Amino acid sequence: MSIVKKVMLPLVSVGLLMSSATFAQDARGGGVGGNARPDYDPVGVRVGSFLLFPSVELGVGYDDNIGRASTNQTESVGFTISPELQLRSQWGQHELNLSAQSQSNLYAEDSDLNYTDYSVGVDGRLDVSSSTNIEAEASYSELNEELGTVTAPTGAADPVEYTSWDVGVQLNQRFNRLTGELEGTYGELDYDDVSNLVGGIIDNDIRDRATAEVRLRLGYDVNPGVNLFVEGAVNEVDYDQAPPVVAVNRDSDGYRVGAGATFELTTLITGEIVVGYLEQSYDSAALADVSGLAADVDVAWYVTPLTTVSLGAGSEVQQSDTTGSGGFVSQYVELGVDHELLRNVILSADGSFTNNSFEGIAREDDVVSFAVAAEYLINRNMSLKARYSYEERDSNVAGRDYDRNRIGLILRLQM
Repeated sequence: MSIVKKVMLPLVSVGLLMSSATFAQDARGGGVGGNARPDYDPVGVRVGSFLLFPSVELGVGYDDNIGRASTNQTESVGFTISPELQLRSQWGQHELNLSAQSQSNLYAEDSDLNYTDYSVGVDGRLDVSSSTNIEAEASYSELNEELGTVTAPTGAADPVEYTSWDVGVQLNQRFNRLTGELEGTYGELDYDDVSNLVGGIIDNDIRDRATAEVRLRLGYDVNPGVNLFVEGAVNEVDYDQAPPVVAVNRDSDGYRVGAGATFELTTLITGEIVVGYLEQSYDSAALADVSGLAADVDVAWYVTPLTTVSLGAGSEVQQSDTTGSGGFVSQYVELGVDHELLRNVILSADGSFTNNSFEGIAREDDVVSFAVAAEYLINRNMSLKARYSYEERDSNVAGRDYDRNRIGLILRLQM
């Protein structure tokens, strides 16, 4: 379960200096990125039966298109400040973790695009027995939707501020070789109004909504390294405003079914693959239903103890606030490579392709991105990362195309 991680994602991905992504995690510890480095790993601060891990990242860099504009791009030097606190329990049984972080993006050429994101979260696990546990998460975030992102309103002059609440509970059960997961999640989004380019106001109240989902997975251990499973999920999306306040009722409900496997093939390849079908049906006949392939791939290949190759792919329905479209199918594939050149020098490269196809209107976006990074671990309290990234969107809607280059340095201080 990963509610808090989903909410935190904007804080670490939309900034001027994106951190390098590793798309798959080893069940044994995370590949190159998760290797233990006693001389460089933070030790934390003991707080009773918890360890506190404080850190801050200070970034400086250059961005040649800070607003993702198709024409008349604005380039700027920028700065990021990202403090974070992680409090982790050190119990032999059960688990409780708390987190708080923020990220400030500051641009020298256009201060109207400056913003600060905040997020706090808590997650934990209750070990009922050796075969039963309950996981729970909750988070609250105050975030910003950058100009030019796929869901940002056309004509917005500034980033859109919004708040996000997310909670979730998951029951995990094992009966010898049989496994089961039952998960329920609930989230709310509340968008603020924003100025437009001609001096008016864009009313974002029509975007405010709540989403609830229930998911069930049943699996069977074919052998100690492979679990085959089937799963299904249903969801409901309820918007705060309905006709006659707004012209169209955007409420919807949907489902997703699939079958797949989690696996650890020898010690070289681990991951999870799910393939199925999804559909989202809208209450208004004016909005076309969304359906298609449902897939999730998350695989890590440990080429050597010093090199990890990670593959991710998937598809999901996202809500659209564009006139005439209730939602769009987002399909992506991404590949990452991490290599430990020296014990304290990590090289990484990643690339991705995303297709966003909007139902009900003739809009389709293709986004290609690529990044390379090198991280130097100076000691257990300090590291330095250099990163270059390129992003390009090709859209069949005029004014939606853009390309963007970013380069920067990030100094990380931690305890």
